[in-house]
Amino acid sequence: MIVKLHNLRIKTQLLLLCFVMLAGFIVFGVISFRAVTEIEVNGPVYQRIVQGKNLIADILPPPAHILESYLTMVQIGDETNRDKQEILTKRLRKLREEYYERYRFWQKNLPDGPMKEIIVKKSHEPVNAFYEKFEKEFLPAVFSNDKNRIKTVRDELGRLYAVHGAAVDKLVVMAHAHNSADEALAASIIRKREILLIAIACAMIAAIAAIFLGVRQMLTNNVFRLVSVTERFSSGDLTARSGFAGRDEFSEIGRAFDQMAEKIEQNSIALKKSQEELKRHRDSLEELVKERTGELAMANEQLRQEITDRKRTEEEFRKSEERFRLMVETTSDWVWEVDRNGVYTYASPKIRDLLGYEPEEVIGRSPVDLMPPDEAKRVAELFKKIVESRSSFTGAENVNRHKDGRHIVIETNGVPVFDAKGDLSGYRGIDRDITKRKQVEQDLLKERNQLQILLNFYRRADTQIRDIEAFIIGECIRITESPLGFFGFINEDETLMMTTMWSEKAMEGCAVDFKPIEFSLDHAGIWAEAIREHKPLIVNDYTMSDPRKKGYPDGHVPIKRLMSIPIVKGSRAVAIMAVANKEADYDEKDIPHLSLFLEGVWDMIKRKRAEEGLRTLNERLEQKVEERTSQLIKAREELIRKEKLSVLGQLAGFVGHEIRNPLGVMNNAVYFLKTVMPDADDIVKEYLDIIKHEIDNSQQIITDLLDFARTKKPQASPVAINELIIKVLGKCIIPGNIDVQTDIPDALPEVNIDPFQMGQVLRNLITNAVQAMPKGGVLRISARPVSGSKFEVSSGEPEIGDHPQRGERIQEGAVSEPETLNFKLQTGFIEISITDTGSGISPENMEKLFQPLFTTKTKGIGLGLTICKNIVEANGGRIEVESRLDSGTTFTITLPCEKRGSQ
Repeated sequence: MIVKLHNLRIKTQLLLLCFVMLAGFIVFGVISFRAVTEIEVNGPVYQRIVQGKNLIADILPPPAHILESYLTMVQIGDETNRDKQEILTKRLRKLREEYYERYRFWQKNLPDGPMKEIIVKKSHEPVNAFYEKFEKEFLPAVFSNDKNRIKTVRDELGRLYAVHGAAVDKLVVMAHAHNSADEALAASIIRKREILLIAIACAMIAAIAAIFLGVRQMLTNNVFRLVSVTERFSSGDLTARSGFAGRDEFSEIGRAFDQMAEKIEQNSIALKKSQEELKRHRDSLEELVKERTGELAMANEQLRQEITDRKRTEEEFRKSEERFRLMVETTSDWVWEVDRNGVYTYASPKIRDLLGYEPEEVIGRSPVDLMPPDEAKRVAELFKKIVESRSSFTGAENVNRHKDGRHIVIETNGVPVFDAKGDLSGYRGIDRDITKRKQVEQDLLKERNQLQILLNFYRRADTQIRDIEAFIIGECIRITESPLGFFGFINEDETLMMTTMWSEKAMEGCAVDFKPIEFSLDHAGIWAEAIREHKPLIVNDYTMSDPRKKGYPDGHVPIKRLMSIPIVKGSRAVAIMAVANKEADYDEKDIPHLSLFLEGVWDMIKRKRAEEGLRTLNERLEQKVEERTSQLIKAREELIRKEKLSVLGQLAGFVGHEIRNPLGVMNNAVYFLKTVMPDADDIVKEYLDIIKHEIDNSQQIITDLLDFARTKKPQASPVAINELIIKVLGKCIIPGNIDVQTDIPDALPEVNIDPFQMGQVLRNLITNAVQAMPKGGVLRISARPVSGSKFEVSSGEPEIGDHPQRGERIQEGAVSEPETLNFKLQTGFIEISITDTGSGISPENMEKLFQPLFTTKTKGIGLGLTICKNIVEANGGRIEVESRLDSGTTFTITLPCEKRGSQ
């Protein structure tokens, strides 16, 4: 075999070795694959182990269903609420369905055997009995509330649950034993396959090593033979030959070596002849070299002089370049150079001061790389046109980004640079920072626009103070680019700040329920420092802690930055303007613009106040004239009314004495006739009832006359108003077509009134409400506690964006429901409302409603509401009425609560 290998080429021998190794690996892989397949994932052994694990996983959830069913059954037995029992029953039935679904899965998928016998029969039978007993015995006992039966059935269900648990425990033990056997079998198979694979691997390694050593022996022998021949040849033996006669690569190399040695031997003979010829030519060449050496010495002297002149020129050029460099580096402008594509090829060090970059950072970049996107697009188009025209440019303004992110306005001047052929090679120029100059120009333009706007606003003839406030806020938030702002006036002693106007964004973002119009400066926060110090205040980080802050209420617009500027006249601050939440920080340059603007508008406010003061004086004078005229008219009407009441009082005394006695006799007569004629016909009884009804009406008219003529002094005592209303309702006749709705809390405080008189008032108002709804409707009676209050100033931060909910102070003693902490509660009241859904009262009748002898009814003399008003006022309360045609009427009675020592 080795002899035959000598006749093969080395490439063929290596391929043969690789084939043998590949065949060995294939055999090893096939055997390994068969071994791994038997124990791999999803293999037969793996499937047996997984099936056992899945069996355990499948049998564990159903006991959880039974356990939860058992616990739910116990909750149903303990629960007394029928709705909750229904919910728990639905839950238990759902658990039962989940268990039976799993049971059907076992019947279909589990292989036959003792474990299937246990899970589908022995563990299932008590579960089936559990659910049947629950439905047939336990639920009826629960719904009939049979406690003894519930306990008995619960115990039986518990025993069934225990039987099921024992069966499941036995099944789990069997499944674990089955899994342990399968795992031991898998481990045994793995060990056998490992031994087999190790044996095969060792055999393959031995075979490959034997083949490798044979090939190596053959290769090294041929190499040593070539080395020996080469050493002989290199030592001077030009007759040495290899003598290879085979067909492999070494034989070809040997034959090539022999051919080379033959040629070298022939060339050696020719070389000896050439050396002799060369010696003759060398002698003649030495003579020629001596002649040329003299000529070269003269040429070297001339070259040395030229080098000296060139160094002198280079030194002058270096000094000139140094002067230019110093000039470029010390100038206040940035000198640059770009190629025709707009890429920087040079940047002077001044770029550090201008844009914050090192020269090395911009070289290789384009100018548009240092600009904002929109500016970069504009400048790129402009540079393209300049390159096409090959012209210079001056005064080109552009915006660049500083390394720290700031925007710098630059003025650029440039000239084209051409190469020796006249082609454009780029541009060279300078950049100058004109940011401050542009800012000054913008400030001047802004001030001119502000003055023009102020002048146009000043010329308006119909301007009011609120218009000026709105103008101030609008201009200040525009000037400072702030979304939030408010303007307020300060009183003379600088203790209060009054404001009624905020910016639109502040109003939208504020969620505070009550927004005050007055703020105490003694308790105000950091925003008021501008008033206290009489100088502007800037806070660019409102989140930082500061002892001067007092916080702001929940729902207040979040404040990030704040600037407050007071308007100071003489020695006191007269107003303040505050803006907030500008995107950038506020700085000192914002203050002069606003201060100048605020000084101008304050003169407008003073002029407008003087005009309004004069107009107010005229209006007051006219009002006083009207009030005096009205008082005279009312005095005359009151005099006429008193004369009528005097006559009415005399008439009431006469009627009470002369008419009430006959009415009493008539009433007794009617009673006597009903007594002696119990079997009278229906017509007689009807007429007797009519007579009795008319007598009662006449008695009521006489009583109203007497009550109006001489209202009795109330016998006040603590009364529970809810009990009084219910008592009065019980005595009133309410038709069936009227729906009575009441809203009377049980915990109302007692009121200090005469219960008899107030019962008369409530009865009269309820009767009027019923009579106003002849076709039926809704009668609503409600009561609630309210408080008399006096407006007091809050002591917190002002709400930027708040607006007042009341334009005037609420006078002490007025009745109003408190809405904010800015109302200090003082006196308690009970408000009773009686509302009907009748036809309502016309506006012309509303003014006469409480006048005596005014009525719109066909019966009655119009004293009911007059008496009600007198009684309510005599008991320390008041009565009010609100009505709309076709919508109904509401009478509201306000009564004082009983004063207690704890209040």
